[in-house]
Amino acid sequence: PTHTCQTHVPYMGRRAAVAPETKASRKKKDFVSRTHLRRSCGQSLGAAAGAALLAGLAFQYLHRCVLVPLHYRILEVCRDATTSEISQAFYALTKTHAASLQHVQMQEAFHVLSRPGLKARYDAEQQGLTASLDSLLALIGRTRFSSSSEASHSGAVRRVQAELAALHLEPDRASDFGNCSGSWSCSATGGNSSSPVREKASWRDFFQLLAGSQAFRGEVWQRQPFVFGTNAAPLAGAEQLFGAACASWDRVRLLMEQNQDVDIVQFDEAVSQGRQRSWDKSRYIEAHDVKAAMRKSTIFLNYAWALVPEAASVNAAIVEVLGLPSNTNIYATKPGLLFDSVPHSDGQDIFILQCQGRKHWKVWTPPKLLPTWHQRGKEGDELDPDALGPPLLDLVLEPLQGLYVPLGFAHTTSTDFDAINYEAGKGRGEHSLHLTVGVETVSAGLTMAAFLKCALSSAALPAVAAAQSSLADHFMTLVEGDIDFRRPLPFGFLGADSQGSARSSTPFPRHVATQAAELLQRLAAELQEEGASGREVAALIQAPAMLRLLEALAAKYEEFHGEYLQRQADQYRQVQVPSSITAKRWQSHHEASAGLLAKQLEEWCRPGRLRAS
Repeated sequence: PTHTCQTHVPYMGRRAAVAPETKASRKKKDFVSRTHLRRSCGQSLGAAAGAALLAGLAFQYLHRCVLVPLHYRILEVCRDATTSEISQAFYALTKTHAASLQHVQMQEAFHVLSRPGLKARYDAEQQGLTASLDSLLALIGRTRFSSSSEASHSGAVRRVQAELAALHLEPDRASDFGNCSGSWSCSATGGNSSSPVREKASWRDFFQLLAGSQAFRGEVWQRQPFVFGTNAAPLAGAEQLFGAACASWDRVRLLMEQNQDVDIVQFDEAVSQGRQRSWDKSRYIEAHDVKAAMRKSTIFLNYAWALVPEAASVNAAIVEVLGLPSNTNIYATKPGLLFDSVPHSDGQDIFILQCQGRKHWKVWTPPKLLPTWHQRGKEGDELDPDALGPPLLDLVLEPLQGLYVPLGFAHTTSTDFDAINYEAGKGRGEHSLHLTVGVETVSAGLTMAAFLKCALSSAALPAVAAAQSSLADHFMTLVEGDIDFRRPLPFGFLGADSQGSARSSTPFPRHVATQAAELLQRLAAELQEEGASGREVAALIQAPAMLRLLEALAAKYEEFHGEYLQRQADQYRQVQVPSSITAKRWQSHHEASAGLLAKQLEEWCRPGRLRAS
């Protein structure tokens, strides 16, 4: 435009007009304006690009090091951490978290992330929206806990406890043993009774919930203890559940008097007085000696369900729902004993059901996950409580309260007056009576280590080469150092996928054989360094014929395990029907059934047995 431009100038006593713009001055002004605009736009674009770059870097960092799957959070490493960095992180954390619940989970995380093959598989499984949401929730949870590991552990237990608090119990159902049907049909030893029994459905519901809980299967089972039935962790239908399985001390004492041949065991008095830290002098007593024995120590009975038939409802539910063998002991203690039991660990996962009275419990973590030596504190072996570190759990169980203790976790109990707060709470002044319900994997030989040991024996490997390559030594070293060798076989609910569904269409023998072959590859890698003999044995255990042998052996394990479970299911159902069979005879039946399983497995584990067949 050609118009002139007026502008205001500071008042200097008169107002002066600006001279009209010339064409040259307008060009100069336009040039200056465009220059300023380009600089302004450039600065804005540069700022935007910088912000985008920073956002991208921040997102990459969040993805690499913050929003990461559980194992990475536990060891506090990024996704791209090297094996050396993972090892350094694990051993650094071990110094501060030894003898803690975090250390149990750290071991499994290190086991997976320190092996490239397992790490790649884990990363592939943890991709997707669900895993990202879990990581985000874990990040939020860190503000409430001292560490991500503590948050994840507390979160898993809280989820299980919340599920139990909302447990829905079906009404009791009538069952007729004379008309068995379905997958748990009567065997040839039973099914001839026409007497119906009120079959308690509640414990089946309890274990169905646990079997279907991803938190229980993936993060709690054989990894951490938890309580249920307390004010902080309520259990829906607790009265119905415990009422279906428990008996009073008066009833148990009466049943012992009526069954004089039942095996009653008294703990050594030195244990109760704190003068001895191992069970190696327990003794059998008669029913008429119980009252005197309980003044000084605890008494217990194996095969409690044989004496107290209602307790069999819990075992029947475990066998049917979890698909694993089970047995129950009963423990009775008067108030005032300093040590009801010494610190010890068991070879079974156990559910404690406090039926009467009060008992103080302490539970410690094992030195390593799924330890090979499960039974500590027994037969002369001692566990020093001071060496175990602070307990994971330190609580008093009252009637209608329960506790899950994984195998290998050391624990001790007491009815000391001060420890149980004798005059307060439920069960005050009463004898303590609780059921210890065992779920068997290791104690029944149902582990990958036992399966592989059997396979290597029955494969009839060249004896000279096996000896020269130190096959047995390398195998035991891997069992001690590699968690996968110590895991239970995927029977029952352990064979479910991450969502709780039954195993895929892959048959059990092929599934187990594939897992076992992968572990034999790790063993072969160790043997390669043992010269010609080692390479010979390594080639044999990786040959296609070995996979076929593993599959055939897994089929036998499945067959024998199924028969054993069937016998237990029949027995636990039949014992609840009134009959003339004594408790001692039920016990003999149970021991004979377990002995048959051991004999069957021993036969197929003989050197060369499977290869010959």
